[in-house]
Amino acid sequence: MNFQTRSKQLPCLVFDNADHFSIEFQERVFQFARSIFEQEFCVVIMPITDKTSWQLSRQGALQSFESEALLLPTPSARQVVEKRIEFVLKKLKADQPKEKESYFFGKGIRVDFTDLLKFITALEEVFLNSEKTAYWLGCLSNHDIRQVLLLSRDLINSPHLGFDEAFKAYVTGSAVHIPEFKIRTAMIRGRYDIYSPDAHKYIHNVFDLNTEIRTSPLLGMRILQVVKDAAVRHGETKTNYISKANLFAYVCAMGFERRAVALWLDAMLKRALVFNYDPTCVDEQTATQLEIAPTGELHLFWGRGGYEYLSAIAETTPIRDEQAFREIESAYRNRQYERFHAVIASFLRYLIAEDQIYCRIPDHESYAGQVALMRKMESTAHWFEQKWRS
Repeated sequence: MNFQTRSKQLPCLVFDNADHFSIEFQERVFQFARSIFEQEFCVVIMPITDKTSWQLSRQGALQSFESEALLLPTPSARQVVEKRIEFVLKKLKADQPKEKESYFFGKGIRVDFTDLLKFITALEEVFLNSEKTAYWLGCLSNHDIRQVLLLSRDLINSPHLGFDEAFKAYVTGSAVHIPEFKIRTAMIRGRYDIYSPDAHKYIHNVFDLNTEIRTSPLLGMRILQVVKDAAVRHGETKTNYISKANLFAYVCAMGFERRAVALWLDAMLKRALVFNYDPTCVDEQTATQLEIAPTGELHLFWGRGGYEYLSAIAETTPIRDEQAFREIESAYRNRQYERFHAVIASFLRYLIAEDQIYCRIPDHESYAGQVALMRKMESTAHWFEQKWRS
């Protein structure tokens, strides 16, 4: 059928959401779109991920046929959530029932239409009234739109958020404010009382990424710091990457075994704490050029002094030193809130002591980032000790 002759308009076909499927599926969709274009003069638009673009530009259909690639910047997590909330709010107002309707919210709570509007207001309180919440969501999801929405759903379902209390407050007309520490706790602990590494897709224990070879529990933090520092050093040359060879040379010069570094780097690639230049590569053996991921930066920041992160991780990290274990166990016997100050202080002292067994930082200016990392962790441990004893 000749669309131009019939309607005098140029048809435009959009294959939306293909980027949410596997690379193989995206390639088939591209080939199908291309077959339509060859049969009929039209415009075909198909969104693909940067991973697909990278792979297909090297081989496959995208390289075989002429096409125009346009880069669409990924929207911020705040924009994604804001647009979703706006959409739901418009739908509620447009579909306002003529008669009063009620909905079952859960936990014995039944709400009417006006309550749903207050429910949206509660969502805005959590996600939009604080820039930090949207920033954390974006980092933990590495700015993947679908992952942002999934993480937002998990956040709302966490009992640590106190969202049900916020919702009740809005229903009764009371003002409510959800503190940032509750939001961080909900992100880190999820639906559980303690941090569960096996059940959490977005939060990782950077002190316990691999157990095959005994080494410093701070090796993960040190690798993240190296890759982050490389982005700063190469800022003027517009590259955020460090070669794998340079990374190994740098870290091994501090006394770490090469195999230990390889195992930890492999774990970090698979958890998307670190990216390879070829985004389809998620293992250490095939990696070449490395950069720190947004979630890697956030884990590095929280690992150096985040109260909610450290208190949760300290509960589940294996402790190899008996004395340190006894100190942490003793701190837990105190059921007061301040017990976490003692736990974090003892936990950080243990990490630092273990690190000193395996690591010796060379006296060179290129290791300034490693020195600053240890000074920060020392000062964090000292701060929590002072809070505990005061």
